[in-house]
Amino acid sequence: MTKLLIVDDDEFIRTGIGHLVDWSELGVELAGFAKSGNEAYALFLEKQPEIILTDIKMPDGNGLELIEKIRQKDWGTQIVVLSGYDDFNYVRQAMKFQVEDYLLKPVDAD
Repeated sequence: MTKLLIVDDDEFIRTGIGHLVDWSELGVELAGFAKSGNEAYALFLEKQPEIILTDIKMPDGNGLELIEKIRQKDWGTQIVVLSGYDDFNYVRQAMKFQVEDYLLKPVDAD
């Protein structure tokens, strides 16, 4: 089963995404939740998820730093950014790290 790590400093968003989608129906197991980039990286090393859904702006290690560290491991992890920031510099930096998608909050359940 594919493992997913959800990373966002907003607890409501973290748990909301975790409950909004029937992940098991999609063949996805929730590997965990993290509220910062550094916490997420530790979980990434421990759980080795295939997919990471991450915010950009977070305390204690932002999403771009997290993505860069993950890409250095070169494990083929798929990364989707979910952010409230539509600043092109963030998008460009995320694309430089070859993220699969950059979604803007709020996201429709569909």
